[in-house]
Formats: sequence, structure tokens, C-alpha cells
Amino acid sequence: MDKRTFQRLPVDLPLRFLKLDSTEEGRARVLDISVKGIGFVSDSHLPAKTALEIWLDVPRRNTPWYVRGQVAWSLPTANEKYRVGVNLEKADLTALSSVFSDLP
Repeated sequence: MDKRTFQRLPVDLPLRFLKLDSTEEGRARVLDISVKGIGFVSDSHLPAKTALEIWLDVPRRNTPWYVRGQVAWSLPTANEKYRVGVNLEKADLTALSSVFSDLP
């Protein structure tokens, strides 16, 4: 059963993250995004409840979109990567709107 309050919208963008418990950095590819969540594919296993700082590289923006969140779930994929769902700390409709308006 899907418990999401906000619909996730498909998007294909690069993402950088920092695990706050270990200062480990990683890169990923965003698959979908909503006001309160981001879904992405990563080479790194990110256990549930891992706190992250995230920078989303949006075309036509001078600076990345910065958010903080916590891993809700992480599942291995067939190609030795991980599909990750992150709950964002704050719902920010204005920032999300600017992300989508800046897409080509």
C-alpha cells in the first residue's frame, strides 16, 4: 500500500549526497521527486534511517538545490545498484516549483 501524501513526478537529474553519520559522499541519479521525497538509484547501500544532505543539480540554475532527508527504504536492483527512497525534512513547494520551472 502506497502511503505517500504527495505524488512523485518522474525526473532524470544528477544528485550528490553526504551521509551525516560517516561523512561518506556519493553520487546518484534521481528517478522521481515530490514535495516530501526523492527516489534515486545509487551505487551505495544506504540503510533506512540514514540522515543525508542532498544537492540536486538542476539545469539552468547557478547553484544546486539543497535539501536534508532521511532514507525511508533501500532495495538492491538487478544491476548491483540500490533504489533508494528518501523522506525530506521540510516540504518546500516554492523550491520544488523552481526546480521544475528550471528544467529544459
